Amino acid sequence: MNMKLNKRIYLASSLALVLPVVSFAALDSLRTLLVDFGGLINFGIRIVFGLAMAFFFWGGAQFILNDAASDKTREDGKKKMLWGVIALFVMFSIYGILMAIGNLIGISPNGTSSSSGLYTPQQGGYTLPTFGN
Repeated sequence: MNMKLNKRIYLASSLALVLPVVSFAALDSLRTLLVDFGGLINFGIRIVFGLAMAFFFWGGAQFILNDAASDKTREDGKKKMLWGVIALFVMFSIYGILMAIGNLIGISPNGTSSSSGLYTPQQGGYTLPTFGN
């Protein structure tokens, strides 16, 4: 009995989330929805990059400035700088991989598609890249 109730609640909440998106008048197609969602994701990525950068500089300030009078504060600053660098490296790596995949399939960072990728649905399949002339 409890499992049926959980399924009904899940189904009702899923429909409540999906139906307004589908019937929203400003969205012309699924592509527009995905581009809008991509814009939100890009905004979130910028905020996370900024937080990681701030975390790194905060650790650097703890390590260098007068707050580092004790060894514990210096070690905390060192750890924060290390984790800030690791976070920035991971985020830049993931961003680079996503850009490479986007270029491979012909999607530019602003969400528009071009026919220069290896896989272009407009052409109906895979196309070989052209190098030079």
